[in-house]
Amino acid sequence: MKFFKTVFGLLLCSVIFSCTHEEEAPFSNPSIVGNWQLSAMEYTGVSKVSFNGVNNEHAFSGEASEIDFILDLSESPNTFTSEGGYLITLAFMMMGQEIKMPVRIDDFLGEGSWEINGDKLKVTSKGNPSDEMKILKLTEHELILEGDASRHVDESNALMSTTISATLRLNR
Repeated sequence: MKFFKTVFGLLLCSVIFSCTHEEEAPFSNPSIVGNWQLSAMEYTGVSKVSFNGVNNEHAFSGEASEIDFILDLSESPNTFTSEGGYLITLAFMMMGQEIKMPVRIDDFLGEGSWEINGDKLKVTSKGNPSDEMKILKLTEHELILEGDASRHVDESNALMSTTISATLRLNR
Protein backbone atom coordinates (compact mmCIF):
# COMPACT_ATOMS: atom_id res chain seq x y z
CA MET A 1 0.00 0.00 0.00
CA LYS A 2 2.87 2.36 0.82
CA PHE A 3 4.34 1.68 -2.66
CA PHE A 4 1.07 2.71 -4.37
CA LYS A 5 0.83 5.91 -2.29
CA THR A 6 4.40 6.82 -3.25
CA VAL A 7 3.79 6.16 -6.95
CA PHE A 8 0.48 8.02 -6.84
CA GLY A 9 2.14 10.96 -5.01
CA LEU A 10 4.96 11.16 -7.59
CA LEU A 11 2.48 10.93 -10.47
CA LEU A 12 0.31 13.66 -8.94
CA CYS A 13 3.36 15.94 -8.39
CA SER A 14 4.56 15.46 -11.97
CA VAL A 15 1.11 16.37 -13.33
CA ILE A 16 0.82 19.43 -11.10
CA PHE A 17 4.31 20.76 -11.87
CA SER A 18 4.07 20.12 -15.60
CA CYS A 19 0.83 22.12 -15.84
CA THR A 20 1.61 25.08 -13.61
CA HIS A 21 3.49 27.25 -16.13
CA GLU A 22 2.46 27.59 -19.74
CA GLU A 23 4.94 29.24 -22.07
CA GLU A 24 3.97 30.49 -25.46
CA ALA A 25 5.66 28.55 -28.23
CA PRO A 26 8.19 30.54 -30.31
CA PHE A 27 5.81 30.29 -33.27
CA SER A 28 2.27 29.67 -32.10
CA ASN A 29 1.03 30.66 -35.58
CA PRO A 30 -0.61 34.00 -34.80
CA SER A 31 -0.88 36.72 -37.39
CA ILE A 32 1.85 39.32 -37.52
CA VAL A 33 -0.76 41.83 -38.69
CA GLY A 34 -1.61 44.51 -36.14
CA ASN A 35 -0.20 47.26 -34.00
CA TRP A 36 3.20 46.57 -32.35
CA GLN A 37 5.00 48.70 -29.73
CA LEU A 38 8.80 48.52 -29.62
CA SER A 39 9.75 47.63 -26.05
CA ALA A 40 13.49 46.97 -26.39
CA MET A 41 16.22 47.26 -29.01
CA GLU A 42 19.92 46.49 -28.87
CA TYR A 43 22.46 46.66 -31.60
CA THR A 44 26.12 46.39 -32.45
CA GLY A 45 27.87 47.61 -35.51
CA VAL A 46 30.85 49.00 -37.33
CA SER A 47 31.23 52.39 -39.01
CA LYS A 48 33.95 52.93 -41.57
CA VAL A 49 34.92 56.31 -42.97
CA SER A 50 37.41 56.88 -45.73
CA PHE A 51 38.35 60.49 -46.44
CA ASN A 52 41.26 61.59 -48.67
CA GLY A 53 43.01 58.24 -48.26
CA VAL A 54 42.66 58.15 -44.46
CA ASN A 55 40.59 55.23 -43.15
CA ASN A 56 38.88 55.10 -39.76
CA GLU A 57 36.87 52.23 -38.34
CA HIS A 58 34.85 52.24 -35.11
CA ALA A 59 32.88 49.41 -33.53
CA PHE A 60 29.89 50.49 -31.48
CA SER A 61 26.99 49.12 -29.48
CA GLY A 62 23.70 50.65 -28.49
CA GLU A 63 20.66 50.11 -26.33
CA ALA A 64 17.36 51.92 -26.84
CA SER A 65 15.53 53.89 -24.16
CA GLU A 66 12.75 56.50 -24.15
CA ILE A 67 10.94 54.32 -26.69
CA ASP A 68 7.69 55.53 -28.26
CA PHE A 69 7.94 53.67 -31.57
CA ILE A 70 4.81 51.98 -32.96
CA LEU A 71 4.70 49.73 -36.03
CA ASP A 72 1.35 49.00 -37.69
CA LEU A 73 1.31 46.04 -40.12
CA SER A 74 -1.70 45.72 -42.45
CA GLU A 75 -2.55 43.09 -45.04
CA SER A 76 -4.20 43.00 -48.47
CA PRO A 77 -1.95 44.71 -49.46
CA ASN A 78 0.91 44.01 -47.05
CA THR A 79 1.84 47.53 -46.01
CA PHE A 80 3.15 49.12 -42.85
CA THR A 81 3.29 52.52 -41.24
CA SER A 82 5.32 53.58 -38.24
CA GLU A 83 5.57 56.54 -35.95
CA GLY A 84 7.68 57.65 -33.04
CA GLY A 85 11.23 56.61 -32.30
CA TYR A 86 13.72 55.97 -29.54
CA LEU A 87 16.86 57.27 -27.90
CA ILE A 88 19.88 55.08 -28.59
CA THR A 89 22.95 55.45 -26.42
CA LEU A 90 25.89 54.53 -28.62
CA ALA A 91 29.04 53.32 -26.93
CA PHE A 92 32.33 53.21 -28.83
CA MET A 93 36.05 53.54 -28.26
CA MET A 94 37.95 56.55 -29.53
CA MET A 95 41.64 57.15 -28.80
CA GLY A 96 41.54 54.65 -25.93
CA GLN A 97 38.50 56.23 -24.28
CA GLU A 98 34.97 54.85 -24.16
CA ILE A 99 32.54 57.42 -25.51
CA LYS A 100 28.79 57.21 -24.85
CA MET A 101 26.69 59.34 -27.12
CA PRO A 102 22.87 59.55 -26.97
CA VAL A 103 21.22 59.87 -30.38
CA ARG A 104 17.48 60.34 -30.97
CA ILE A 105 16.16 58.23 -33.88
CA ASP A 106 12.73 59.22 -35.22
CA ASP A 107 10.73 57.71 -38.05
CA PHE A 108 13.35 55.05 -38.75
CA LEU A 109 11.04 52.83 -40.83
CA GLY A 110 8.48 55.28 -42.16
CA GLU A 111 6.06 53.42 -44.38
CA GLY A 112 6.29 50.76 -47.04
CA SER A 113 5.56 47.12 -47.76
CA TRP A 114 6.35 43.85 -46.02
CA GLU A 115 6.38 40.12 -46.74
CA ILE A 116 7.08 36.94 -44.81
CA ASN A 117 8.98 34.01 -46.26
CA GLY A 118 9.41 31.20 -43.73
CA ASP A 119 10.97 32.76 -40.63
CA LYS A 120 12.07 35.93 -42.46
CA LEU A 121 10.29 39.29 -42.42
CA LYS A 122 11.30 41.55 -45.29
CA VAL A 123 10.41 45.24 -45.06
CA THR A 124 10.85 47.78 -47.83
CA SER A 125 10.57 51.40 -46.75
CA LYS A 126 9.85 54.02 -49.37
CA GLY A 127 13.14 55.39 -50.66
CA ASN A 128 15.32 52.78 -48.88
CA PRO A 129 16.67 49.35 -49.76
CA SER A 130 14.86 46.31 -48.35
CA ASP A 131 15.86 44.92 -44.96
CA GLU A 132 15.31 41.30 -43.97
CA MET A 133 14.95 40.24 -40.34
CA LYS A 134 14.73 36.78 -38.84
CA ILE A 135 11.64 36.15 -36.73
CA LEU A 136 13.00 34.63 -33.52
CA LYS A 137 9.63 34.60 -31.78
CA LEU A 138 6.08 35.35 -32.85
CA THR A 139 3.20 34.87 -30.43
CA GLU A 140 -0.09 36.65 -29.98
CA HIS A 141 1.59 39.24 -27.74
CA GLU A 142 5.31 39.24 -28.59
CA LEU A 143 7.47 39.60 -31.69
CA ILE A 144 11.27 39.30 -31.54
CA LEU A 145 13.26 40.14 -34.66
CA GLU A 146 16.96 39.92 -35.42
CA GLY A 147 18.64 41.34 -38.47
CA ASP A 148 21.52 43.10 -40.15
CA ALA A 149 21.46 46.30 -42.16
CA SER A 150 24.14 48.12 -44.15
CA ARG A 151 24.13 51.64 -45.48
CA HIS A 152 26.76 53.27 -47.67
CA VAL A 153 27.14 56.96 -48.50
CA ASP A 154 29.61 58.29 -51.06
CA GLU A 155 29.87 62.08 -51.02
CA SER A 156 32.67 64.17 -52.50
CA ASN A 157 35.90 62.69 -51.14
CA ALA A 158 34.29 60.72 -48.30
CA LEU A 159 33.00 57.17 -48.30
CA MET A 160 30.96 56.21 -45.22
CA SER A 161 29.75 52.70 -44.49
CA THR A 162 27.80 51.42 -41.49
CA THR A 163 26.77 47.85 -40.73
CA ILE A 164 24.38 47.12 -37.85
CA SER A 165 23.21 43.87 -36.23
CA ALA A 166 20.04 44.47 -34.21
CA THR A 167 17.57 42.65 -31.99
CA LEU A 168 14.10 44.19 -31.64
CA ARG A 169 11.46 43.18 -29.12
CA LEU A 170 7.90 44.32 -29.87
CA ASN A 171 4.70 43.76 -27.89
CA ARG A 172 0.99 44.29 -28.37
